[in-house]
Order: sequence, then C-alpha cells, then structure tokens
Amino acid sequence: EAGLACMAVEFASAANDILADPKRRRAFDSVDPTFDDTVPPVSSASRESFYDVFGDVFEENVRWSVKQPVPRLGGATSSLKEVEDFYSFWYNFESWREFSYLDENNAQSAESREERRWLEKLNKTARQKRKREEATRLRSLVDNAYACDPRVRQFKEAEKAEKLARKRAREEAGRLEALAREKERQKRLEEERLVREREEEEARVQAAQAKKEKEAMKKALRRERKTFRAACKAHG
Repeated sequence: EAGLACMAVEFASAANDILADPKRRRAFDSVDPTFDDTVPPVSSASRESFYDVFGDVFEENVRWSVKQPVPRLGGATSSLKEVEDFYSFWYNFESWREFSYLDENNAQSAESREERRWLEKLNKTARQKRKREEATRLRSLVDNAYACDPRVRQFKEAEKAEKLARKRAREEAGRLEALAREKERQKRLEEERLVREREEEEARVQAAQAKKEKEAMKKALRRERKTFRAACKAHG
C-alpha cells in the first residue's frame, strides 16, 4: 500500500508538472486519448445526413486551430459567402497539434552527446511523420465534407443555371440583333427597289412624252409639206 501511495504521489506530481508547463501541457493535450481521429467517408449516408455526420467532427477539430475564432459548418440556409469562407479557412487550417509526447526515445537518458543527438533525430523524424499524417487527416476531412456538402452542389447547380441563362440571353440578344439587321437590310432593299421603280417609271413617262412630241412634230411637218405642195401646185 505504501508503494502504491508513493506511485500515486509521483503520478500526481508529474501531472502537476505537465499542467504547469504550457509547452508540456500542449504536447499532452495533442494526444488526448478521448479525441476521435476518425474522418467520415464519402458515402450516401454522409450525404443524406451531412450536417449530423460532419458537424460534430468539425466541432471536435476546432480545438487544434491556431487561428480563432473558427468558422462553423453552418446549415442549409448558409449563404454562398459563408460556405466559401468555411472551406477556405479549413483548407488553409493551421494546427498547433504536435506529437512530442509520443516520443519513443528518451534523449535525456543518453550516455553521450552523439547518442542524444541520434535519439533526438529519431524523435524529430517520428514527430514530422505524425504531423504529416495529421495534415493528411484534416485535408481528407475537408475534402470529404466538400464532396458531400449539399450546399456545394446547390451552389454549383445555381451557378451552372445562371451561366446557362446568361448564355441563352446572349444567344437571344444575338438572334434579335440579327433579326434587326436583316429587317434593316430588307427595308433598305425595299427602299432601293421603290427608288428604282420610281426612276424607271419617270423614265418611261419621259420616253413616252418624248415619243408623243416626236410624233406630233412629224405630223406637223407632214401638214406643212402638204400645204407647201398645194401652194406650189396652185401657182403653177
């Protein structure tokens, strides 16, 4: 019992030392055994219950963020900007989580400087590996959420519909412009046709008048010749 009591005191002392040192406290909190590292998969169930599936997971991971406050997942009524801000933040998530508490090699117990450096190098490599795995986990979380988020699909569909509407509007405007140009061309052709017909009619009238005048002159000349011959005959 005395031995157990001594061990309990030692554990309590060690725990107090960790809690009193912010750096060691952060190292300890980083490997909280109650934290669930699970990332929801991309599945029909994740899509159907998106907010329930991903909401709590993101809330759990908020604790690791260097930057505060952290945008929340939101709901079905979130605006496009809110959704974009959320994913922008999480795709650029900066985590303070580190894994020195899981070091397997006690560099302080090394018998030489070289051994201590070697053990520190092994620990550093292991920490970096866990840090990369943590970054991959977080990226997978955001990727999977983005793939299942019904708002993303809705915004994409709305954007697609808007682009299609703009395209159709441009096409309709082009069609109307082409019709207007064709109408203007037909109007110009009609005006030109009317001008030609008027000029042709005027030319026909002038030609007819000239012909009439010419015939009248011929008749007058024939009469004068006839009168002249008659006069000549009368005077022998």
